[in-house]
Amino acid sequence: MEARSITVKVYDDEAAAGPPNGGSRNRARSGASRSRRLVWVETEIEEAGVSGASDGLDGGCLCGAIRYRITGPSLFVSQCCCRDCRKATGTGHTTIMGIHTSQLSLTGTPKTYTSRGDSGGEVTRHFCGTCGGRLYTSGTLPGEVIMVQVGSLDDPSGVRPESVIYRKDSMPWDKFDPNLPTFDGLQPRAR
Repeated sequence: MEARSITVKVYDDEAAAGPPNGGSRNRARSGASRSRRLVWVETEIEEAGVSGASDGLDGGCLCGAIRYRITGPSLFVSQCCCRDCRKATGTGHTTIMGIHTSQLSLTGTPKTYTSRGDSGGEVTRHFCGTCGGRLYTSGTLPGEVIMVQVGSLDDPSGVRPESVIYRKDSMPWDKFDPNLPTFDGLQPRAR
């Protein structure tokens, strides 16, 4: 399920001519005044997950030796509580953004560490060999999908998690947005 943000603009128009510039409109009665005037409500729906992705997102490691650029929309944004992510980050969970490998362009050569995940498949962590900054994760099961560490983006503020995965492994002190769907393992995804 895609998250969406909705911007609502209200136009007060006693002549009931509608919003300026012929925008899409839904007519509603205003309860704010005793005179029963008509107002027009214009809504804009914006895809959530990653804002600004059409222009590309830039990121890299702590020391700047490795830089990357992501183009195109993300496939998903999740907060992962699996034991592997907790150990790799030293935190209660990590926030990851799934993209196709073709969406990532990289400058510099990351070091890697490969282990086995809960599924039994290989999980490869890509990080800077100089500063240790984590960049992204690949593996045998996701195949052409990689999970970028959202914290490695230059500006992660435009990224909003859509779900919490591996909640069964979460720590009791780690808190999440109660409005996010949670899954005990991986979130089922359309292919």
